[in-house]
Parts: sequence; C-alpha cells; structure tokens
Amino acid sequence: TETTEKNFLPANDIIKEEFSLSRAEVKEFDHKKLNNVEPNVRVKLPSVKDISEEKVATMSEVKTFDSSQLKHIETCLYSQLPTINDIYSEMIPENFPQKNEVLSIKEGIVKLNNVVTEEKAVLPTKEVIHLESVESRCEVITFDKSKLKNVNVEEKNTLPNANVLREELIPDETPAKSELEAIKSIVTLKKSNTNEKSTLPSSQDIQTEKILTRSEVKSFDKNSLKNV
Repeated sequence: TETTEKNFLPANDIIKEEFSLSRAEVKEFDHKKLNNVEPNVRVKLPSVKDISEEKVATMSEVKTFDSSQLKHIETCLYSQLPTINDIYSEMIPENFPQKNEVLSIKEGIVKLNNVVTEEKAVLPTKEVIHLESVESRCEVITFDKSKLKNVNVEEKNTLPNANVLREELIPDETPAKSELEAIKSIVTLKKSNTNEKSTLPSSQDIQTEKILTRSEVKSFDKNSLKNV
C-alpha cells in the first residue's frame, strides 16, 4: 500500500519568502510618524527631605509636651478584699448549740442496735481453689487413650503433582509440519523502500539562515531611534 500525503509541508523556498516578507514590513516602518509623549506624574511620592522633616515635626511635639499640666488623681477602692480575720470570723457560727442538744445526740448514738452481717455468697478460700484445680487436672491425667477408635482419612480432592501439571501443558494434538511451513511462508514480508517527501534542512541551510537574520540586526541604524 502506498501512503498519500494530504497536508504537504512547505519547502525551503516558501519559508524563505515568507520570512523575507515579514521582515520587509519591519524595515519599511517609519519611526518619524511616532509622536513624542511627555509623561505626567499625578501622584508624587515624598522625597527623602520631606520624610525627614515629618520625622522632626512629630518628635518636636513629643519633646515640647509639658508634663506639669497633668493633674494628680487619687484612686479609691470601692470593693475591698476581706482580710484573714474577716474570713475566720465568717467561719464561726453565730449561734452555738446548747449542751442539752449535744447530750441528746450522744444518747441517740448509744441507743443504736447492733447488727450482725451475714454473707450470702461466700467466696472460696485458697484451699477450695487448690482442690478444684487438682480435681480438674486429674480428669485429664486419668483419661484412657486406648478407648479412642482409629479413623482412616480419605482425601477427596487431591492436589496435582508437578508431573501432572507438565502433562496438562502439553497439547493433545500437535500441528503437522506442513502447517508450520505454511506459517513460515506467511511470515516472510516484502521489502519496501521509503521515500522522503519532506526533507529536513541541512546544517548549511541553518547556518545561512542564521547569517541572514544577523545581518539585518547588524545593519540596523540605532541613530534613527528617538529618545522618549
């Protein structure tokens, strides 16, 4: 199959023509048509002198301040904190109980009935715990293994060996030699020659383009520029 190019790349001659046309507009531009514009500064920043003068002016106000004009004011405490004696006096009750009341309380305490507590759920002692541990172990020690029956285990799903896996990899029917030769004949591809339709520029072409572009820059007249 042959390939057809729908979008052709431009040749070197076309690129050079477009390059020269674009540069021609720059060369033909007349700088004399440009108007001179003088910039106007609307918001001027303060100079160093202005800043220093403002500093001196502000400091002079502080230095010339007369502290003798200030009035002396005495502070008064509206809510005073209590002292230690006041706190102790507040802790003492205003009315003390009489002796009769204290004696009646003592008599009431003496008249209380004695109660004997009974434990309904008694916790086991160390001896009981030790006996229980020994009894539980004796069952294991006295167990008769001869009473156990012999059971034969049958594997229902056996895993395959390495030999079985290799046998599964081998196909059941191997292809004939004639089929292999036919496949080899298909594999032989035809040789095709490639033709470059859009060639890349050589190193000489690139150098000539560099020289052409630099010559325009070197031949540019700086004196034709106006000072703005």
